[in-house]
Parts: sequence; structure tokens; C-alpha cells
Amino acid sequence: MATSILISARILGVALIALAGLPYSYWLLLGSKMALFSACMLGLFGLAACVRIRANPDTLNGKHIVVTGCDTGIGLALCQRLVRHGAVVYAGCLQVNSDGIAALAKEYPDKVFPIQMDVTSDAQVAEAFRQVDDRLCEGADGGHFLWALVNNAGLQFSGDVELTTLGQAQKIMDVNYFGLLRVTKAFLPLLRERPGRLINVSSIRGRCAWPLAGPYTASKFAVEGLSDTLRLELARFGIPVVLSEPSHYGGATGMLSDEARIRAEFEQQWTNAEPHVQEAYGREYLDAVCAAVLSGAATSHPNLDPVLDDLLDALASDAPKDRYLTAGTNSPWLDAYKWQAFARDWAPATLHDAFNSWFSLSGLRLPASAAERLRQTRRGWFQ
Repeated sequence: MATSILISARILGVALIALAGLPYSYWLLLGSKMALFSACMLGLFGLAACVRIRANPDTLNGKHIVVTGCDTGIGLALCQRLVRHGAVVYAGCLQVNSDGIAALAKEYPDKVFPIQMDVTSDAQVAEAFRQVDDRLCEGADGGHFLWALVNNAGLQFSGDVELTTLGQAQKIMDVNYFGLLRVTKAFLPLLRERPGRLINVSSIRGRCAWPLAGPYTASKFAVEGLSDTLRLELARFGIPVVLSEPSHYGGATGMLSDEARIRAEFEQQWTNAEPHVQEAYGREYLDAVCAAVLSGAATSHPNLDPVLDDLLDALASDAPKDRYLTAGTNSPWLDAYKWQAFARDWAPATLHDAFNSWFSLSGLRLPASAAERLRQTRRGWFQ
């Protein structure tokens, strides 16, 4: 070892002596080459940092996981994926006898345990905790531990803020935010035992606001803020807190496919609107928004695979990312939602708002009378 160090030192000394005799222009050339080399190396290191090797989901074999909102959509699909990798799933459902979860529980009777869990009910969440706790304590080796809680239960609907009823806004906040908070507080004692991890399913609308989804966006912004706070507070207990932020998957989840529900929600908005609000927006505008929402199912990502891949990585990785922003339209490379979410952090608000309005509101016309009044108001600004 000493001989190798001595030889290396001598070589370095000879090199320095040789370089000392070079003209100044050579030193400038050498410096520029070193700067280029350093830039290239930094670029390679940055690229390597962006390339993430997915965790092996088979490591979830035997792990116990609670998932909420398993009647349909992401929750049901995640349960199906988890049991294939050997995980034990406690599937919180609004209706435990719903077709999808009932069939899955019949196929995997020792892996899937449907549990009645309306996340807006204190009593049902407390009873769900008791059932999970009892099953965890039944292990022959002295009991099992809760590996993860996935807060997935959620609602979505659309409409202008002025048209959305307070009841609708309250309902979506009760499920998407207060429901998530209620379940988290109930299951944290189990997560602290090992410790486990907490995964909250938010939305790309938790990163960036779009028109026609004010209450939903507000609920997801609340989930993001709560999750960031929990990540700081629970780090002391070794509990990772992860956010899943799916983009446009409304068609794949079924949220944009239930035409009867969506039409009923818009009808409720129109019926409860004050006459001056109806006059300002017009029935044709409301019908056009409803049609635009229903047509959104055709432009969403055709399946949930990218979201599930990210969720499995968040569950299986030794070092999960804080956020998984999952692109998702029928053309993922042109996901305008994702690029707007990125642009929100650096683009001027006027530019961002202009593109957002064009992207979301083009083709949706207010009544001629309302548009004329708006033009008259604008003229008054310059008189």
C-alpha cells in the first residue's frame, strides 16, 4: 500500500512539473476542457439520478396492507395486484358485497378481507381498525404488523364554483380530506409499531388548479398540505409519507363513466342556483360543461397500469419517492395536465392562466346577454 502511494505521488509530481512549463494559452485550453468534462459528468450523474429502478413487488409477499375505497377503480385494481404478489389486503369498502371485491375475496379467501368502511363515519372507521388489529394479532408467530395504509377513497365531480352547491362541496371535502384524515389518525398506532408507511392518493389537481373543478381541487390541495405536514411529523417515527398524483384517469377509474350520476349532479347545481346565477351562466352553458365532462372519459388513459406501477413501487421500495406524479392521457407524452403542473412552478401566472383557460374553457360560451354585459363592464374600465 505504501509503495503504491509513493509511486502515485511521484507520477503526480512529474506531471505537475511538466504542466508548470506550459504556456498560459495551454492552461486556458486545459481549463476549458476540464470545464466541459465536468459539465458532461454532472449531466451523466443527473441523468442517472432520473433513472429509477423499480422495487420488486414480490417483496410484498406476506405484508399486511390496508387500502380504502376498494369498491371500484384504483382501490380494487390495487387489491388485485397486491394479492398476486402475496400481500394480505384489508379492503375498506363502502359496500363490502360489491361485485369486484366480493369476487376477489372468494378467489383469495386468505389474502383479501373486505371491511365495511365509510371514511366519513367515525363508528365504521373505528370498527375497521378493531377488525384489522384483531387479525394482525392472530399470527402464530406472535402477531403481524401493518406494512402500509393506502388512503385511496375519494369522490370527484365538476362544475363552476358559483354553480356548485355548498352541499356538494361539503360532501367532497368530507370524503377526500376529512375521511383521509379520520382513517390516518385511526391507523397511525399500528403504523408506528414496525414502523409502516402511509400512502395518500391525491391527484394532479392537487398540484395545479383547473377551471370547473374547484371543490375537488380544494380537497386535493388540502390532502397535499396535510401529507407534507405528516411527512415532517412522522419522520421522527420512521414512517415514510408518500403522495400519489395520478393525472387523467377518470375514464379508467369509472369516475367519468357514470353518466347518470354526472347528469344528476349538474341538474342539482342548476336547480339550486339563484335566478341571477342561472341568467349569468345559462342552461346551454351548463349542458355544454356536462357534455365536456362526459367526453373526458374518452381522452383519459385507457387503463390504470401506470398508477398501479407507481403505487407498488411506493409500497415495495426501501426508499420511496415523496411524490409520484403519474402522467395519464390517451397520449401520455402530450399530457397537458402534467406539463401545466410543472409549468405552474416557473411560468408567469398570466401565461399559465391564459393557456389553462384556453385548454379548459374553449368552446364553453356564456349567454349573449351575459357576454354583452361583460363587454360593457370592460369598456367602462377605460372611460
